[in-house]
Amino acid sequence: MLLTNIAARFRSLGRWHSRRIVRVPGLGMDIDGVFRRGNTAIPNAAQALKLLRTPLSQLSPKFKGVETGIPFVFLTNGGGHLESLKAAELNGILGITNPNEGAKTEDMILCHTPLREIAKNYENDYVIVGGLGNILSVALDYGFKKAITLDEYSAMFPFLSRLSLLGKSEEKVQMLAERGRQRLRLGTNPTLPPIKALFYLSDPTMWEENLQITCDLLISKDGIPGSVRAKNDPQFVKLYLTNPDIVFADAFSLPRIAQGSFFICLDAVFKRQYEMPIEYTFYGKPTANTFKFAERVLRERYGEHYELSTFYMVGD
Repeated sequence: MLLTNIAARFRSLGRWHSRRIVRVPGLGMDIDGVFRRGNTAIPNAAQALKLLRTPLSQLSPKFKGVETGIPFVFLTNGGGHLESLKAAELNGILGITNPNEGAKTEDMILCHTPLREIAKNYENDYVIVGGLGNILSVALDYGFKKAITLDEYSAMFPFLSRLSLLGKSEEKVQMLAERGRQRLRLGTNPTLPPIKALFYLSDPTMWEENLQITCDLLISKDGIPGSVRAKNDPQFVKLYLTNPDIVFADAFSLPRIAQGSFFICLDAVFKRQYEMPIEYTFYGKPTANTFKFAERVLRERYGEHYELSTFYMVGD
């Protein structure tokens, strides 16, 4: 209902129409709780999306000649998959089969999508990516050529987190280690490569493993676990997180723990052990980093047709 009302209000914006530019707001819309709840579509969500796709010329005669719809992007703290898969998943839940009416890859801003802009800074550096989902495909697609998943890193160097190995089969550990060594051409008995940055692309699993290895890297003086920097030394390994939410809503009646809760634990453990703060960069709603990225995307995509006046966020 909320999205339908917003779309309807655009019919009254004709007074801003000029010969070349239409002055309209841009929309950032959450997915969970707005278009879907778990694997169930929110009532009328598909119809609202189709209305947003409707050319402005069909919404009001005052927009004659404007054959594009209302400027919008999906803005979600979900992640762990490529934007194309997220768009296809949403269309499947909404029951939309017409590609011109449903969600498109370029509409999707996932929690880690803004990292595309900084991937070039680490193109040839070893970086670790953590989180649930197909995070390796995401990292490689973004341009992190030497990305290592935290699972691979732990499997290649099992002495870093022996407790975590208890929850994995020997075959899986060997598979992860071999996959990492072959892709990165590290050889049969690799030494620890210097890690330049650590990216959490979605909610982490196996917290003990993630906490231990992340603390080891953040305290290191050169990106190699085992070294310890002085308190006055800058943090060598950069830490990027992509979802500040402490909990999230799912099909279950009580909130579920999210990546923000993991960071609270990480921050507490690191400060208790080393008596130093963590330097970090957060993306995801409601950070300024993500909202500014979304605004840039809208202006680049729609600047030829619109003057974007205000940026609105639609959530549950």
